[in-house]
Amino acid sequence: MVHALEFERVLKRFGGKSAIKELSFTCADGELLVLFGPSGAGKTTTILLAAGLQEATAGTIRIRGRVVNKVEPRHRDVAVAFESYALYPHLTVRENIIFPLISPVRTPRLPTADMRRRVQDVADVLQIAELLDRAPGQLSGGQRQRVALARALVRSPALYLLDEPIAHLDAKLRHLIRGELRRFQRERGIATVLATPDQLEAIALGDRIAVIRAGELQQIGTPDELLTEPANEFVAASLGDPPMSIVDSTLERLGDDLVVRWGGKPLPLDPPTRRRVAAGPWRPRVRVGVRPWEVTALGVPVEGAVPATVQITEPFGKWSVVTVRVDGSEAKVRVPPEIVYPMGTRIWLKLRPTRLYLFDPDTGRAI
Repeated sequence: MVHALEFERVLKRFGGKSAIKELSFTCADGELLVLFGPSGAGKTTTILLAAGLQEATAGTIRIRGRVVNKVEPRHRDVAVAFESYALYPHLTVRENIIFPLISPVRTPRLPTADMRRRVQDVADVLQIAELLDRAPGQLSGGQRQRVALARALVRSPALYLLDEPIAHLDAKLRHLIRGELRRFQRERGIATVLATPDQLEAIALGDRIAVIRAGELQQIGTPDELLTEPANEFVAASLGDPPMSIVDSTLERLGDDLVVRWGGKPLPLDPPTRRRVAAGPWRPRVRVGVRPWEVTALGVPVEGAVPATVQITEPFGKWSVVTVRVDGSEAKVRVPPEIVYPMGTRIWLKLRPTRLYLFDPDTGRAI
């Protein structure tokens, strides 16, 4: 199968430091693949390697089946949007956007009417139509970023490479443009690799998400696969709103049951988790993960509830997130917005998990 983009054991070193460590993944035709990870994970380096703006130390990069390791950027048929804008200050917004279409390396040239239509279409999608006759120096940072994104999207290349393309927009506009960008990409059907450190953006946009940490691929899959079957503790803690609470615990046999302990209370394992534990080597120490929406906060103790102390309550409109401390570890609980716990309040947590997530405390891998 020919992929729009394929990385095969790609390595990138800067001096003695490896920024990318034998990275392998594919992006299919029409797919929007998100590179997700914290700052310094290697997302931008991956984009630059695909674009040909940096050279791989080892490994193979293919675009539509063709090895491009030694191919110049202008001959790779990719369109790139940088977080840093990189606009031409002496050109208007319209001229910046249309520039890739009139560049000498683009042959044959589109008719003028088609170029103007493309510019107008992408300007409408990104809500910058009223800015077309302005100079970049007259724009805000968020407006400049949309122009940089428009300059990439105006083309119909083999591959879009977008490096944090909406990072500088305010929250409301980012939410709006996110939806428009997804619709535009689907209509065009052009394979897209988008880098972001924002897990909400990754989940909203990605057909699949490649989670990267320190230059290494942690897991790749659909948003649902990563949320329900995280490969390790890093993936589990990185995705979800609010993120999964993960605490130290012990694994015990209690009669015919397998249980873990949290706050001194035994928590029975759900059947799928019990089967996985039984199939592997016995681990007396484990790390236990629970999604915050599978915990109920109570003002009075009930049987089986875990005692906790409130650290902070954060309102988020349709719910509030309460950070609590249990046996020296912090956890998060989602509660109705009308509930406000003062700091230091003693509450009890009743778990109702459809499943518990267990991780090896030494390797971080899911059990």
